[in-house]
Amino acid sequence: MNYEQVVHDQSLYCASQSLELALQLSKLSRQQESEERTRAANRLVKEKARNESRISALRYMYRTVERQDLEELMFELTNLSIEEVSTALSDPDGWRKAISVVDATYQQAEYKAPQKELNQWRIKFLSAIQSK
Repeated sequence: MNYEQVVHDQSLYCASQSLELALQLSKLSRQQESEERTRAANRLVKEKARNESRISALRYMYRTVERQDLEELMFELTNLSIEEVSTALSDPDGWRKAISVVDATYQQAEYKAPQKELNQWRIKFLSAIQSK
């Protein structure tokens, strides 16, 4: 297996990890507020940060080898992973205080994982790596 394939495999792993974390977050968003849910959300926030670090490193690797198409796809993967519900679940009191600054009220909503979008991303990514 060559270096390029390892990097591509890591990119696909990050996409799978993004989906898995989103599904876990979706499940948490349907639970009642509790200390256990807050602890689980904090673990997810840390895992999401680690995954995003890997995505950033891969994005840099694609930039160094002048694969702008793949670099842009990694930016897209980051965008698909951005949500605010993990912050709301991991620090409910802090979230309520933060949104009160803009005169908003906190209404817990169920989070829906972007499964379709992440599956479409995988197809675009596989097409991009096969085209070169």
